[in-house]
Amino acid sequence: MTSAHTYPSRLYQAFRSLEDPRPGAIIRFFEQHESHIRQLHFDEYLDILTAYADALFAVGAYAEHRLVADEVIEQVVQANIGVYQGKDLFYHTLFRKAASCYHTHHFAEAAHILRELIKISPSDRLCQRFLHRCLFRQYPHWIQTARGLSIFFILWSTLITVVELLWVRPLYPQWISWFEHVRLGLILAAALLLAAAFGWHYLHAGWQAHAFAKKAAKRKAQRRTKEPTTHI
Repeated sequence: MTSAHTYPSRLYQAFRSLEDPRPGAIIRFFEQHESHIRQLHFDEYLDILTAYADALFAVGAYAEHRLVADEVIEQVVQANIGVYQGKDLFYHTLFRKAASCYHTHHFAEAAHILRELIKISPSDRLCQRFLHRCLFRQYPHWIQTARGLSIFFILWSTLITVVELLWVRPLYPQWISWFEHVRLGLILAAALLLAAAFGWHYLHAGWQAHAFAKKAAKRKAQRRTKEPTTHI
């Protein structure tokens, strides 16, 4: 990114000389001067915008960060910015947007972003683990069915307990053991069903994330081998 801009504006100098550079102060500064900030030279505008995005993320304003991250990404793509202030701004912003999507329960969107990041860097283990978490949080229909069956078993065990206390124990003590076994069996079945369903879903999500990263790495390696080599 090249620029003929030499002297910083007063507004940018005020931003750089904030007495309290913590995230809350940056957010207040941006929101108080937003209209003027958007009129600044691109370098100054991008610097303040990225600081604002990072501040929103730092304070947990994830819904707002999702929107601002889109703006940062748009500016990065339009200006063809690579490394900015020592980091890959495109990658950094996309990853944090995925985190904001996750925290606002937009798991499918987060997973989509992470897949794109893994295509860029298949060896990024953090993205793979994060994709695993996002895939795990997207519960398929059969998980809901397993939950429903578990609740059904628990309700039946509750009903059996009531019947045992009000009818069996006073009148038919010889059936107490049978009722206890049935009740405990239903509770155990509910617990095992949930554990099996969520355990399998967790393992399957991890396998999906690993398989996607492996496939992305293979495709990236194939593209490298197909790239023409220059001979001097």
